[in-house]
Amino acid sequence: MGDGDGWVRCDLGHRHWGRFGAAGILINDGGNFVLQHRAPWTHEGDTWGIPGGARDSHEDAVQAATREAVEEAAVDPASVRATGLLVDDHGGWSYTTVLARPQHPINPHAANAESTQIRWWPESEIAQLPLHRGFAGTWPRLRSVGSPVALIVDTHAAVAGVVPLPQGDDTAMPVQTLLETIYRLARFGISDRAEPDSVSQHSVSQHSLDALLPRIVLIGSDLPETESTSEWWQASVTLHRVRDSERAAAVEQACLTAFENDERVLVVSEESLQSTGYSVTHLSAIELATLGVSAVSAASEPD
Repeated sequence: MGDGDGWVRCDLGHRHWGRFGAAGILINDGGNFVLQHRAPWTHEGDTWGIPGGARDSHEDAVQAATREAVEEAAVDPASVRATGLLVDDHGGWSYTTVLARPQHPINPHAANAESTQIRWWPESEIAQLPLHRGFAGTWPRLRSVGSPVALIVDTHAAVAGVVPLPQGDDTAMPVQTLLETIYRLARFGISDRAEPDSVSQHSVSQHSLDALLPRIVLIGSDLPETESTSEWWQASVTLHRVRDSERAAAVEQACLTAFENDERVLVVSEESLQSTGYSVTHLSAIELATLGVSAVSAASEPD
C-alpha cells in the first residue's frame, strides 16, 4: 500500500481516490487501445477505463501510470514509451492520463483482482462501451490526438562555439544550456499552451494534450558525456556520436526513422533535408528553448 492511497475531496466537493492525485495509462497501437474492465467491487465497477490509480508522494504521473500498468495489466514499463499527458484538473486533485505506444508487441492481461478483463479495443467501438465517467469525459480529446513528436537536434547547429557565428547571432546556445533544455523537454514535454510564437507556429498545436513527450535524438561529434542516470533521460534521449562528415546523413536517417514511426518531426539542423521527401519543421536553438512546458509541470511532478 502506497502513501497515496486514500480518499480526498476536490475544490468542487467531489470525492476522489488518491491523496496526491491519480494517473493512468492509455496505450495506443495503430488505433487500438488497451482498456480495463473494472471489477464489480471497485469504484464505478463493471465499467471500462484505463489501468491506473493513486499517485504516491514520490511519483510523477508517468511513474505512477507505468507502475499501475504493471500491477493491473502486466505491462512492463520498458515495453512502452510515454508520448503525452492529459490532465483532468478538478482543483486540489487531478487525474493525469499518460498516452503511450508499445515499443514492441505486448500482451496485456488482468494481473490482479481490480480487473475482470484487460483487452485491446478498436477506437470505433470504445464510445459504445459502458465507460468509467472520468474516462468518458476525456475520451473525446484522447481519441483525437495526432502523431507523437520526434525532436532531432544536430548539436553542431545548436551549440555556440562549434562554428563561428556572426556578430549578434542568437541562433545557438552554450552546450550546458542545450543539455538543460533537452533534459527539461524530456522530463516535462512540449506544451500546447506554450507561447504562441513557439509551439503553435510549428504545427504542434493540433494535438489536444496538455503536454507532448518527445522522443529526442542528439546528433554530433561534440556531444559531452552526461552524468544523468535519470530514467527520463535514458528512456527519452538517444545520443549519436558521429564525425562531422557523417552528421548530415545521421540527421537524415533520424528523420526517416521518425517518419517510419509515424512521428511528427521537429529538427534543429543546418541541413535542408529535402531528400527525405517528407515535411519537417525546422527550429533554431533559441526556438527550441521556448518549447518547454509550464502549465502542466505542477501536475506531472511529484508533490
